[in-house]
Amino acid sequence: ASMIMFASYLAINGVIVKTIKVPKSVWLFAVGIILLEFIGHLSYGKSVALEQSAIVNPIAFSYPIVVISLAHMVFKERLEITQYAGIGMSLTGVILLVL
Repeated sequence: ASMIMFASYLAINGVIVKTIKVPKSVWLFAVGIILLEFIGHLSYGKSVALEQSAIVNPIAFSYPIVVISLAHMVFKERLEITQYAGIGMSLTGVILLVL
């Protein structure tokens, strides 16, 4: 998935023409994405090995909370009431699950 995103990024920004001339910053960005994705998969696998998947999966798949929060903080996106409700319900579910 990371390589597809990287190739899409290059194609959209016109980096891929007849010859590939990729700036160093793009390579660093791509390597960073690949490393973070690898660490995420490794952490998920280790979590499932250490704990029941019934507990790990809901926590792992609540990542949209992070995405929505970052979009609000970084890009100053306005959140809709349904997004606030989704964040609240997800956090409530994870807290109840952990208890």
